[in-house]
Amino acid sequence: MGNRISIKNGLWFLLKANIMLAILIALFTLNRTEWRSDGAGKVSTFIFMFECLFILLSIFACLKPEKGIVKQRTNKKISQKEWIGMVIAIISTSLLSLFMLPAGIPFPSTIILVVLAINFFAAIYSVVFHKVAIGIYELNVFKEKDGITDYTFKYIAIIFSGLNYNVQVNLQKLPLIFNKPITIIFVFILAMQFIIAGTIFTY
Repeated sequence: MGNRISIKNGLWFLLKANIMLAILIALFTLNRTEWRSDGAGKVSTFIFMFECLFILLSIFACLKPEKGIVKQRTNKKISQKEWIGMVIAIISTSLLSLFMLPAGIPFPSTIILVVLAINFFAAIYSVVFHKVAIGIYELNVFKEKDGITDYTFKYIAIIFSGLNYNVQVNLQKLPLIFNKPITIIFVFILAMQFIIAGTIFTY
Protein backbone atom coordinates (compact mmCIF):
# COMPACT_ATOMS: atom_id res chain seq x y z
CA MET A 1 0.00 0.00 0.00
CA GLY A 2 1.36 3.47 -0.82
CA ASN A 3 1.62 6.50 1.35
CA ARG A 4 -1.44 7.59 3.28
CA ILE A 5 -2.37 11.18 4.03
CA SER A 6 -2.07 12.26 7.67
CA ILE A 7 -2.88 15.90 8.45
CA LYS A 8 -1.84 15.19 12.04
CA ASN A 9 1.70 14.37 10.88
CA GLY A 10 1.91 17.67 9.00
CA LEU A 11 0.66 19.73 11.94
CA TRP A 12 2.97 17.89 14.35
CA PHE A 13 5.97 18.63 12.12
CA LEU A 14 4.97 22.30 11.86
CA LEU A 15 4.64 22.54 15.64
CA LYS A 16 8.06 21.00 16.27
CA ALA A 17 9.66 23.21 13.63
CA ASN A 18 8.19 26.36 15.13
CA ILE A 19 9.27 25.39 18.64
CA MET A 20 12.83 25.08 17.31
CA LEU A 21 12.49 28.42 15.53
CA ALA A 22 11.17 30.04 18.72
CA ILE A 23 14.25 28.84 20.60
CA LEU A 24 16.54 30.33 17.94
CA ILE A 25 14.71 33.65 18.03
CA ALA A 26 14.91 33.66 21.83
CA LEU A 27 18.70 33.27 21.58
CA PHE A 28 18.79 36.21 19.16
CA THR A 29 16.59 38.29 21.44
CA LEU A 30 18.91 37.78 24.42
CA ASN A 31 21.45 39.86 22.49
CA ARG A 32 18.96 42.41 21.16
CA THR A 33 21.00 45.34 22.50
CA GLU A 34 23.84 44.34 20.17
CA TRP A 35 21.78 44.12 16.98
CA ARG A 36 22.63 46.40 14.09
CA SER A 37 20.21 49.21 13.30
CA ASP A 38 18.53 46.95 10.73
CA GLY A 39 18.81 43.86 12.94
CA ALA A 40 15.05 43.53 13.41
CA GLY A 41 14.59 43.35 9.64
CA LYS A 42 17.26 40.66 9.41
CA VAL A 43 15.54 38.62 12.10
CA SER A 44 12.21 38.97 10.25
CA THR A 45 13.88 37.69 7.07
CA PHE A 46 15.39 34.80 9.04
CA ILE A 47 11.94 33.85 10.37
CA PHE A 48 10.25 34.25 6.98
CA MET A 49 12.71 31.96 5.16
CA PHE A 50 12.40 29.20 7.72
CA GLU A 51 8.61 29.50 7.88
CA CYS A 52 8.33 29.12 4.10
CA LEU A 53 10.52 26.02 4.29
CA PHE A 54 8.60 24.55 7.23
CA ILE A 55 5.20 25.10 5.61
CA LEU A 56 6.39 23.33 2.45
CA LEU A 57 7.84 20.44 4.46
CA SER A 58 4.70 20.15 6.57
CA ILE A 59 2.83 19.34 3.35
CA PHE A 60 5.30 16.53 2.66
CA ALA A 61 4.97 15.43 6.29
CA CYS A 62 1.29 14.74 5.65
CA LEU A 63 2.43 11.81 3.52
CA LYS A 64 2.42 9.10 6.17
CA PRO A 65 5.25 6.61 5.48
CA GLU A 66 4.97 2.85 5.65
CA LYS A 67 5.73 1.24 8.98
CA GLY A 68 9.45 1.02 9.71
CA ILE A 69 10.63 3.87 7.47
CA VAL A 70 10.91 6.29 10.35
CA LYS A 71 11.80 5.04 13.80
CA GLN A 72 9.69 6.59 16.52
CA ARG A 73 10.74 7.29 20.08
CA THR A 74 8.95 5.42 22.81
CA ASN A 75 7.35 7.66 25.40
CA LYS A 76 9.06 7.18 28.73
CA LYS A 77 10.14 9.22 31.70
CA ILE A 78 13.48 10.99 31.32
CA SER A 79 16.00 9.36 33.65
CA GLN A 80 18.61 11.16 35.73
CA LYS A 81 21.34 9.92 33.37
CA GLU A 82 19.48 11.39 30.41
CA TRP A 83 19.10 14.76 32.16
CA ILE A 84 22.84 14.78 32.88
CA GLY A 85 23.66 13.84 29.28
CA MET A 86 21.37 16.61 28.02
CA VAL A 87 23.06 19.21 30.24
CA ILE A 88 26.54 18.07 29.15
CA ALA A 89 25.49 18.33 25.48
CA ILE A 90 24.13 21.86 25.98
CA ILE A 91 27.23 22.99 27.87
CA SER A 92 29.52 21.44 25.24
CA THR A 93 27.61 23.18 22.45
CA SER A 94 27.78 26.49 24.32
CA LEU A 95 31.54 26.19 24.82
CA LEU A 96 32.07 25.27 21.17
CA SER A 97 30.04 28.29 20.10
CA LEU A 98 32.48 30.62 21.88
CA PHE A 99 34.79 30.21 18.88
CA MET A 100 32.34 32.53 17.07
CA LEU A 101 33.07 35.42 19.45
CA PRO A 102 36.06 36.76 17.43
CA ALA A 103 33.68 37.12 14.46
CA GLY A 104 31.68 39.69 16.42
CA ILE A 105 28.78 37.39 17.33
CA PRO A 106 27.77 37.70 21.01
CA PHE A 107 26.96 34.72 23.24
CA PRO A 108 24.44 32.99 23.34
CA SER A 109 23.57 33.90 19.74
CA THR A 110 26.85 32.17 18.85
CA ILE A 111 25.01 28.89 19.45
CA ILE A 112 22.71 29.62 16.50
CA LEU A 113 25.66 30.04 14.15
CA VAL A 114 27.23 26.75 15.26
CA VAL A 115 23.94 24.85 14.93
CA LEU A 116 23.31 26.26 11.45
CA ALA A 117 26.89 25.56 10.33
CA ILE A 118 26.90 21.91 11.41
CA ASN A 119 23.41 21.28 10.02
CA PHE A 120 24.69 22.84 6.78
CA PHE A 121 27.50 20.28 6.52
CA ALA A 122 25.08 17.49 7.48
CA ALA A 123 22.76 18.66 4.67
CA ILE A 124 25.62 18.60 2.15
CA TYR A 125 26.42 15.04 3.22
CA SER A 126 22.75 14.16 2.83
CA VAL A 127 22.73 15.24 -0.81
CA VAL A 128 24.86 12.18 -1.68
CA PHE A 129 24.32 9.89 1.32
CA HIS A 130 20.68 10.57 2.15
CA LYS A 131 19.78 7.28 3.84
CA VAL A 132 23.14 7.02 5.59
CA ALA A 133 22.69 10.46 7.16
CA ILE A 134 19.24 9.46 8.42
CA GLY A 135 20.56 6.14 9.70
CA ILE A 136 23.44 7.74 11.64
CA TYR A 137 21.07 10.14 13.36
CA GLU A 138 18.58 7.41 14.26
CA LEU A 139 21.39 5.21 15.60
CA ASN A 140 22.50 7.98 17.96
CA VAL A 141 19.04 9.15 18.99
CA PHE A 142 16.68 6.17 18.94
CA LYS A 143 18.82 3.22 20.02
CA GLU A 144 18.68 2.01 23.63
CA LYS A 145 20.93 4.01 25.95
CA ASP A 146 22.92 2.66 28.89
CA GLY A 147 25.03 5.48 30.23
CA ILE A 148 25.53 9.23 30.42
CA THR A 149 27.89 9.18 27.41
CA ASP A 150 25.19 7.61 25.22
CA TYR A 151 22.69 10.28 26.25
CA THR A 152 25.27 13.02 25.69
CA PHE A 153 25.84 11.87 22.10
CA LYS A 154 22.09 11.60 21.66
CA TYR A 155 21.51 15.27 22.45
CA ILE A 156 24.59 16.40 20.57
CA ALA A 157 23.10 14.66 17.52
CA ILE A 158 19.74 16.36 18.10
CA ILE A 159 21.34 19.81 18.48
CA PHE A 160 23.80 19.51 15.61
CA SER A 161 21.78 17.59 13.02
CA GLY A 162 18.17 17.43 14.25
CA LEU A 163 17.06 20.10 11.79
CA ASN A 164 18.66 18.31 8.86
CA TYR A 165 17.27 14.94 9.98
CA ASN A 166 13.67 16.14 10.15
CA VAL A 167 14.00 17.73 6.73
CA GLN A 168 15.56 14.63 5.16
CA VAL A 169 12.98 12.27 6.69
CA ASN A 170 10.23 14.22 4.95
CA LEU A 171 12.11 14.53 1.67
CA GLN A 172 12.70 10.78 1.46
CA LYS A 173 8.96 10.36 0.87
CA LEU A 174 9.37 12.13 -2.47
CA PRO A 175 10.56 10.67 -5.77
CA LEU A 176 14.30 11.15 -6.40
CA ILE A 177 13.61 13.74 -9.11
CA PHE A 178 12.13 16.04 -6.42
CA ASN A 179 14.13 14.82 -3.43
CA LYS A 180 17.59 15.85 -4.63
CA PRO A 181 16.74 19.35 -5.95
CA ILE A 182 14.90 20.25 -2.73
CA THR A 183 17.79 18.88 -0.63
CA ILE A 184 20.17 21.12 -2.57
CA ILE A 185 17.81 24.08 -2.07
CA PHE A 186 17.81 23.29 1.65
CA VAL A 187 21.63 23.47 1.65
CA PHE A 188 21.46 26.95 0.10
CA ILE A 189 18.79 28.05 2.58
CA LEU A 190 21.00 27.03 5.51
CA ALA A 191 23.92 28.91 3.98
CA MET A 192 21.78 32.04 3.56
CA GLN A 193 20.39 31.72 7.09
CA PHE A 194 23.94 31.48 8.44
CA ILE A 195 24.89 34.69 6.63
CA ILE A 196 21.72 36.46 7.78
CA ALA A 197 22.31 35.34 11.37
CA GLY A 198 25.80 36.78 11.29
CA THR A 199 24.81 40.09 9.73
CA ILE A 200 22.25 40.75 12.48
CA PHE A 201 25.27 41.82 14.55
CA THR A 202 28.04 42.59 12.05
CA TYR A 203 28.49 44.11 8.62
